[in-house]
Amino acid sequence: MKNKSFLLILGVFALIVIGALTAYSYFEKSQVDDELKQVESTLANLENDVLKFENQNLVETIAAKETLDELSLDSVEWSQVIKEIRKTIP
Repeated sequence: MKNKSFLLILGVFALIVIGALTAYSYFEKSQVDDELKQVESTLANLENDVLKFENQNLVETIAAKETLDELSLDSVEWSQVIKEIRKTIP
């Protein structure tokens, strides 16, 4: 009988230890899942920020190109103007 009670106490102790380890691993997994969701959310926000900056850079580049094109169309080649003036003046 003494042997059975020792095995019973050992079994109950093992059951408690296994239950505690299972609960710990469950809560640890839950915590890791929450952290993963936060990291994924942060990553999505950062990707959106990068996309906004790239779009802004693209818009600024297009505007700069349009400005350069307008300036090149409106530019006056003064060397040609002076040559024409010299041709007309005897």
